[in-house]
Amino acid sequence: MKRCLAALLALCALLSLCACGAAAPETDGGIFSLDILDTGKSDCIIVCMDGVTVVNDAADEDDFDSICAALERRGVQRIDYLVLSHYDKDHIGSAAALVRAYPVGQILGPDYEEDSMYLTLLKRAAEERNTPFLRLTENYTVETENGSFTLDPPDIDYGDDNNNSLVTTITWRETSFLLLGDAKKNRLNEFLNVALDSYEYKPIDKPKNLDGLDSVELWPHNAQATCLIFYKGTNTVKYVSGKSERYYRAVGDFSIVDNDGRTLYDLMRVWYDTAEYSDMLTSDVRAQSKSFSWQEAAQNWANAYYGTQKEVTSGSIYKFTWLNVTVNPAEETTQAKRKAGEIDDNTYCFAVRVEFTAESANALQSAMAGNTVKCENPAAPKDAYEFYRCCTIQLRDDGRWYGTELGTGWECAIPSDEQNRQKE
Repeated sequence: MKRCLAALLALCALLSLCACGAAAPETDGGIFSLDILDTGKSDCIIVCMDGVTVVNDAADEDDFDSICAALERRGVQRIDYLVLSHYDKDHIGSAAALVRAYPVGQILGPDYEEDSMYLTLLKRAAEERNTPFLRLTENYTVETENGSFTLDPPDIDYGDDNNNSLVTTITWRETSFLLLGDAKKNRLNEFLNVALDSYEYKPIDKPKNLDGLDSVELWPHNAQATCLIFYKGTNTVKYVSGKSERYYRAVGDFSIVDNDGRTLYDLMRVWYDTAEYSDMLTSDVRAQSKSFSWQEAAQNWANAYYGTQKEVTSGSIYKFTWLNVTVNPAEETTQAKRKAGEIDDNTYCFAVRVEFTAESANALQSAMAGNTVKCENPAAPKDAYEFYRCCTIQLRDDGRWYGTELGTGWECAIPSDEQNRQKE
């Protein structure tokens, strides 16, 4: 599957202009709108262009009413293409209900199988309504009067739902958007399929007359305040990080090398690994049973929470290769916070001692904090470090324990022998 770097530039973008419920711009020759629905952790994007309606992912089953309301606001009575990036519940949860509620021209998805109730329900609904369900093994493009959308399926079955995601490129005149589903590093690498390291960008002063030029913005998946802005026709890139910005001019083709020598692909890899890590550190990481004592629940939660850093992809700045997690109750802090009304009687404070070995110098740097020190546990690898974090565990009405990391502090929560060792 041959692609050039220009595909990347036709990709991504300007999603900040397309907030939920964005007004459809009327232009000579057509109308375009892109609505990113606020469905929490699930995904649903509605695209209308030149009278063609594309629903990209169908969110969760609880989001059906919200999707219908958004379609009604746009005056949509028929879904021409229901695109499913992959078959996880938070992407196809309402798909079967949509097929039953609306005329759907085609269902389009990747060609892999998943043992999923929601996929089974979708297949059944498609059969009942005689709706074609195409499982794509090659690129699929639909052209409209002023634009197009192209679906790019994976070349192989990665054995991982997220990496099996369809990648959707939507083009409207001079603006392009890239919808990635939950694609991660392997899938992105396949999609790009270009040796970016052979190109470089040279730092330059801020060019004049960039305002008003067509541009493409590349934002990280986890919405960090960092982006790359490519100005078409100029071979100029603006690199924005927080409040700072730098400019580069291409030597070769569209790529970028920042001050640390990282290419555009390297930057994307870091961003997506960060997103992968962040996704695992959600409230879904919880101790499942109220039969646990709070100490047992805290230990189980801490193992899962900090254990994510052993699960991220090798090469990530968050990758740990060895880990040992110990929970230390903070009883005095618990009582003080309850007395102050900061926590309820079902919430407990504790400190976590995390002993770890980072995979690389970059991974170690990302883990460094004010209380990160060399690990003196004789059972730990010689290059191990450790840090402490303050946390709470709460038993909620659903009968599950939920943990939260609060940061550093609570020196009293650390056993006295540990305090003494740190002072030495």
